Amino acid sequence: MKSKFIVFILLVALLSGCAAPAAEPAQEAPVEENVIRVSTPDELIAAVAPGAVIELAEGEFTLTPPAGGGEVNQFCRWTETYDGFALEIHNVKDLTIRGAGADKTTVSAVPRYANVISFFSCDGVTVADLTAGHTREPGACSGGVLLFDSCSGARVERCGLFGCGTTGVGAQFCHGLTVSETSIYECSYSAVSVYDCRDTLVQDCDVYRIGVDSDWPASCLFESYGGEGLTVVGCRIRDNAAQALLSSGLTRNIRFLSNDVRGSRFDIAVFALDRYPAAVDGCSFSDNGYPVWCSVVRPVNAAGEALDDAALETMELREIDPAQVVFPEQTAAAEVAPGGEIRVASTDELLAAIGPDRTVVLAPGNYDLSAAESYGGLGGIYYFWQDTYDGYELVIDGVQGLTIRAEAPYAGDTSVTAVSRYANVLSFRNCQELSLAGFTAGHTPDQGECTGGVIDLQYCSGIDLDGCRLYGCGVTGVNTWQCVSLSVRNCEIFDCSWNAATISATDGVVFDGCDIHDVPSPALYISDCSDRLWNGLPFENGMYDVAADGALTEWQYDDGGEYGEYYAPTGTPFRVDSPELAFALEVQRVFAQGDWEALAELAGYPLRIYTQEGNYVFQDAESLRPERLDQLLTSDFRQTVARAGLDEYVHTDMGSVFAY
Repeated sequence: MKSKFIVFILLVALLSGCAAPAAEPAQEAPVEENVIRVSTPDELIAAVAPGAVIELAEGEFTLTPPAGGGEVNQFCRWTETYDGFALEIHNVKDLTIRGAGADKTTVSAVPRYANVISFFSCDGVTVADLTAGHTREPGACSGGVLLFDSCSGARVERCGLFGCGTTGVGAQFCHGLTVSETSIYECSYSAVSVYDCRDTLVQDCDVYRIGVDSDWPASCLFESYGGEGLTVVGCRIRDNAAQALLSSGLTRNIRFLSNDVRGSRFDIAVFALDRYPAAVDGCSFSDNGYPVWCSVVRPVNAAGEALDDAALETMELREIDPAQVVFPEQTAAAEVAPGGEIRVASTDELLAAIGPDRTVVLAPGNYDLSAAESYGGLGGIYYFWQDTYDGYELVIDGVQGLTIRAEAPYAGDTSVTAVSRYANVLSFRNCQELSLAGFTAGHTPDQGECTGGVIDLQYCSGIDLDGCRLYGCGVTGVNTWQCVSLSVRNCEIFDCSWNAATISATDGVVFDGCDIHDVPSPALYISDCSDRLWNGLPFENGMYDVAADGALTEWQYDDGGEYGEYYAPTGTPFRVDSPELAFALEVQRVFAQGDWEALAELAGYPLRIYTQEGNYVFQDAESLRPERLDQLLTSDFRQTVARAGLDEYVHTDMGSVFAY
């Protein structure tokens, strides 16, 4: 009876369709085409071709060129460097070079001036599951590990990239580069450096001991210049020594998210951002050494809000979706017909009017830049705010054909002023055909000295200053660097604390009809300039004073004798019996003896210390920790200071120390 019941149950199950489903066939792994397994460097190089998947066996592949280098195949060549040959792979698409694992396969190069592997004009290249670097030998490198030039869609996955090698991953003119699950360590310059690249992603990587084993700190851990869209997310960053954690110049949309940064030293700033802010959020910073959090431009959080030091100090590690980051928008320039005029009567109107091919006419009054609504924010398309110690500096950037002139005939009726004592009043970068006319510029007449100048010009051309009054408190009336065609006409420059003008590396310099008075000697410092005219007469590079009748006189200093003068690079000579000299000698003593407590009392802040090994900035006396100073300012440094004469060494109450 029991057996019949079991049979009945089985029949019912079959008839009702409730039988257990048959097992599905196992899914087979996709078969990769064009897989080439190699076990020697020559086999690796010979296998390079579009669409190839090159699998490297376990072991070390030391890339050694044939005598004389040259072409290997249509996709590979050996290019000569200072001490050998570098392997370059070019014009190949969808190539994969894959090892047996980062702990099992190593690709290395012997020349110290060569990148281990360089890729030029390649699409869809993948380097995965291997370790790469220069062979372990004494001495520093000038070559990096992996270089990508004019490539798109390149990927570096699950690799180890090590020094001796200046940079783990370097890229220029690339799009869509991804570096993921990769360890980058012991490089001397940076972990990842990109130039004029778009949409670079560094994700889930370990970055450690960058700059630690070198003679001096690394430049930075992550670097971007130009381009757009660098994202560093979910990385573990520890035990590094660099000038900065993240350095950028003119790069939009940088995201630094959900990274754990600990046990590292940053000698200039944690974030050195120029022109555009980076979004920094969801990160943890612990046990790091740094003088300041930010230089030039402050970062923002994921919501686009500016971050102060306290927000960075207390930030906690959490996951942030890069796609959710909001960047603040720049202010658009007011619309003006090409070559037209726009009249303004307030600081905000002045800033909104800044743009190309126009004349901005200033109504009489004072234009206090610190009162601008955008002060300290992102700024506009043609200007931004640069962070200084006590405020922000207006930088007008990349504009062509801009004229700013006063409406009133007397320059004293119209003034542009800055409150920050560490900021230049008006800074211009990369501007062409720039004209400033008929107004006064200087710092607000508050108590205290300045370290900022009045008009600062870098990488500009076609500059015309006509009928302006430039005054202190401001260290220098006009300062130029790497400019072309500077004309300063009918300007009054006075009461500046260093000199009237410092003109450097500028071709085509004209001063005509200027009234320069009440500035220290030498009034002019002209260096590395060509085609120089003073009131129609040519003059040489050098240091000059201006006589009451406007004549130019060469300035010299006497560096000998009991009653001589000692020249300080600020432009102010120290007399033997002067309080300034006594002060400088006292500073020299405390440095030579390592008397850091006395230094903290003497120093002006921020204190900048320049040495052959590196540059250091301290914002206040509390940051002058004795153990930190003992580490940075070695006994060799202190002996150099002790031996130095004042023509080699200077300390000023602006907070600068030089020792060479």
